Amino acid sequence: MWSYWSVRVRIRIAIRLFLIAVTLTTLASAQTAQSSPSVDTARARYETGVAAYREGRYREAIDAFLAADRLSPRAALSFNIARAYDKLEDVAKALEFYRDYLRREKAPQNGAETRARVKELEAALAHRGVQQISVRSNPSGASLRIDGRLVGTTPWTGELTPGKHWAAVSAPGQPEQSREFELLAARAIDLELDLNGGTTSGAVPPKASGESTAAPVDHRESRAGRGVTPWQWVALGAGAAALTASLAVELSRQGIEDDLPSTVGRDYDARYDTMESRKVTARVLLGAGAALAITGGVLLYLDSRAQSSARIGCGPGGCVGRWETRF
Repeated sequence: MWSYWSVRVRIRIAIRLFLIAVTLTTLASAQTAQSSPSVDTARARYETGVAAYREGRYREAIDAFLAADRLSPRAALSFNIARAYDKLEDVAKALEFYRDYLRREKAPQNGAETRARVKELEAALAHRGVQQISVRSNPSGASLRIDGRLVGTTPWTGELTPGKHWAAVSAPGQPEQSREFELLAARAIDLELDLNGGTTSGAVPPKASGESTAAPVDHRESRAGRGVTPWQWVALGAGAAALTASLAVELSRQGIEDDLPSTVGRDYDARYDTMESRKVTARVLLGAGAALAITGGVLLYLDSRAQSSARIGCGPGGCVGRWETRF
């Protein structure tokens, strides 16, 4: 039988974990609320860019969209920048930002059209005898050399003649990392270099053939797990429901964000406010779901650690049975 004190300890642990998770969620929501001035400024920059784009002032539109993206990053802003460069007939820059949009937006609604435009721009560069490459490093901000020549810092995008080249990145206090790559004439490529060396944690060595992995059997005891309690079902079920709701709200928010590139300036304020509101709601639901899931998981773990042992000792006077519960 579970002792009264064991139950109280388990409940206190679960409650504390729940409160910690809820506190972290509240702090995340507060941080989002505090960042609203930056969001408002980004919105103003966006609207400035929209106005400039409509009036054919594409350079000003690009500057405004870039400023908005620095304040509140949005994949749709890369798409708008690419469109502005397209209007200026700047093939290389338009290709760079269309590719950046596809890199940032995993499932764009206008993905087929954008990829088709990327192919056209790649073909235009190939006709000039060059092709585009984007180099990134982990961490970013590393010095980049191409074929021994310093070209800038990562992330970097530029055009090279097709063929084999050599890229090297370096940063203070870290060993240089380099790689040979081949740039094809027909399409642009991405190259990533890891200044940390890409080390991995050690693997557990495999067991020798025929080695047993079974735990030794204790013939003196018979053990039985307590099983899942109603409290665990409630916590795990509520956590799953909250996480599912969070996913649904986040998907609807992403849907609104995906529509922004194709609805520039139309009902922007209302759609932007709705998108930001759903972002906060999704985070709150995510935090609550995580808190409940953690609570249910801890209760399940504690129950799995609890072992019930039936011990029987026999002597000249007979046999005595004892039931114990321990962690």
